[in-house]
Amino acid sequence: MHSTTTDYTTTVLRIGRRVLSTPEDLLCVVNTIVRDQYPILVVAALGASLTEPNMTDLLIALSHNTIKGTPDHEVPYQGTIVQMPLVRLNAFASTLIVDDSIRTALIEEFASRFAWGVSQSGAQYIDPYVSCGEYCVALLISSMLKERGLEYPVLEPERFLRSDGSYGIDIPASKKILRTTEYRTTGLKRFIVPGYYSGDEQGAITLLARDGTNITAIAIAALFEKHHIENLSTLRGIAVVDPLVVPDTHIIPVVSLNELMELNRTDLQEELHPKALSVMQTYGISIRIRSFDSASTEGTLVTHMDTSHPDERLATLTGIGYESEYTLLCITSRTFAPYGELEKACALFAEMKISLPYTSSTMTNMSFVYKTSDVTNLIAGVFKRLWPHAQVIYEPCDVICVVGNGMARKPGTAAAILAALAERSINIKALASTGDEHKIAIVIDAGIGVVGVRGIYESCFASGIAL
Repeated sequence: MHSTTTDYTTTVLRIGRRVLSTPEDLLCVVNTIVRDQYPILVVAALGASLTEPNMTDLLIALSHNTIKGTPDHEVPYQGTIVQMPLVRLNAFASTLIVDDSIRTALIEEFASRFAWGVSQSGAQYIDPYVSCGEYCVALLISSMLKERGLEYPVLEPERFLRSDGSYGIDIPASKKILRTTEYRTTGLKRFIVPGYYSGDEQGAITLLARDGTNITAIAIAALFEKHHIENLSTLRGIAVVDPLVVPDTHIIPVVSLNELMELNRTDLQEELHPKALSVMQTYGISIRIRSFDSASTEGTLVTHMDTSHPDERLATLTGIGYESEYTLLCITSRTFAPYGELEKACALFAEMKISLPYTSSTMTNMSFVYKTSDVTNLIAGVFKRLWPHAQVIYEPCDVICVVGNGMARKPGTAAAILAALAERSINIKALASTGDEHKIAIVIDAGIGVVGVRGIYESCFASGIAL
């Protein structure tokens, strides 16, 4: 069922590549658009199917093998670089477009766009060619909606979205363009924006970060003062834990941005890129991630505000994150100076450009957890020279993060989590909690993180305990 509180006429609809894998999926998406009358659509390129790679990966591979291997602007238009992606796009058009004249015009537009993309690309600049994937899907959806009596013109994002120079979008600069140029959308009731690219200061196409369609969607919401995004996906929503670890995991009904960032779940990057989260916070934008077969679920609402959860099982804890391939490095000495030792050690990690997600110290011990790298032996050696009488030990580890705004000032939460690990004979090497009491990070032996995550989930979520 749909949420009764969502006004779809004031919402941006983001259509990710996960729901653009087959003609049948795309038809389901278009029927949703017709039913709910979204004013603004942001679309990705075609996704991977059982027999085809996703279109963006295909275009990048073709460009590296063909465009980058020839002098600028000398690639033949009608070679493999154009024909291979056109075969799949034309198959979608032939399956989904009934009107002969609309279908013929669309296929001609596909060919023209790819020819243009190749002509604008070269050995050092493949962005126009790669962007054809998103643009052609926008044309396809626009044509399908036209057959159904709805006009959704395709807007070219390079004309009004400005790159921030680091694979994101400069919102203030883009707002200025919309206010001061002739490129206006005030007369349009509905339109489609291809995702994943913007324009530089000269208006040349610039790709965003990979999985960047959600960056576009959130930027469009900020620019056009839409405070909600519906994100169609093959996911039912955001799971308490990665479904690859716990297949039958619950779906989180509501999660705050702070909680989501603390979870640091890599399985969600395609739906919510890290670059998009700060824009959501700044402009007060919420996003609902739900299945494109939306009759079966409401999905997960991601809000910039802290919120209590309607499901009592999630009253205290929201979700569990898990990461492997970390190193725990401990240095112990009875001769540390009374101050300045931790600062000295952290400066060494900073000099080597190594991030430290977790650190702890006492009068005789300093511990550091960081992503495993090939410089661990070097770090240990430098530490031995700085503190020659110290004992330096390092070993691989896994890190489990349990997150929930409701943990704050609620005694017994950590005890229940640690008891779940103890029941499974899992030793805890290090433990850390944030000052706002919204996150507990647990360092355990490498290779058993999945067992720990499943144990916490079974004890604190699946059993229905309201911690």
